[in-house]
Amino acid sequence: ELWDTVERFVNSRVADMFGNAQSLLLMAEKLKVGTEGERQMLVQSRKKLEAGEYGASIAQLNDCLEATSSGLRNAFGSRAEGINNLAEQAKEAGIDFTKVEETFSKAKAMSDKGDFDGAFSNLGIAESEARSILAKGLTAKFEALKQRAIVLKGYGVSVSEPIAGV
Repeated sequence: ELWDTVERFVNSRVADMFGNAQSLLLMAEKLKVGTEGERQMLVQSRKKLEAGEYGASIAQLNDCLEATSSGLRNAFGSRAEGINNLAEQAKEAGIDFTKVEETFSKAKAMSDKGDFDGAFSNLGIAESEARSILAKGLTAKFEALKQRAIVLKGYGVSVSEPIAGV
């Protein structure tokens, strides 16, 4: 009876690990992260499990999970770099990027914990917020420059063509 309980527990745990690995692989594929090697690891792990090699199966499955997680972290890092670049541009232009930084901070914390679903969801929100805030901020800055040019023209100051075209 104890053996049956242990076996059910191990089978349940291994099934959870396979499900997690498959979910991570699907997410990685959706994000265009290469997963061919990880897919092979998953196939090998299943074969080892079917052959009764539980330890080897779990070890292979752990390797698959680690490799897939690493690929997702790299993808997150690449997109995070884009947010950081936009944050620099916003800072240089004097645009408040606090909302984006808060959402990005949540995304980073989730990524660090391995919650890639939440991490990429929040990262997408941060990217959308960043584009919107930056576009609105730059539009406001250009409008202010245009108004300033109009005032200067009114005082008889010669305004160059590029500024007058703004």
